[in-house]
Amino acid sequence: MTEIRKHGDLTLAGTPDLRAELVHCLEAREPVALDLEAVTEVDLAGLQVLLAAERSFTACGLLLEIRESESIRCSRAEAGYPARGGADCPRPS
Repeated sequence: MTEIRKHGDLTLAGTPDLRAELVHCLEAREPVALDLEAVTEVDLAGLQVLLAAERSFTACGLLLEIRESESIRCSRAEAGYPARGGADCPRPS
């Protein structure tokens, strides 16, 4: 299994590199553990890469294990995408 770790921003500027790494693994038929727990900011471009990767790996029958930061979970919720594994963004009280 290939492990990919990202930290900081997962925004338009940084998504081409992540996309290229994921496409390489997909083409090589390698399962991936994607560690995004240190990602502090994500935009719609970052979410799009993650969602496309989930669909592509699933369609190819390959494992894509994603560990998301709270920032990613909250951005998913704000954009209207379902939470992964039932872990939702905490709501302010």
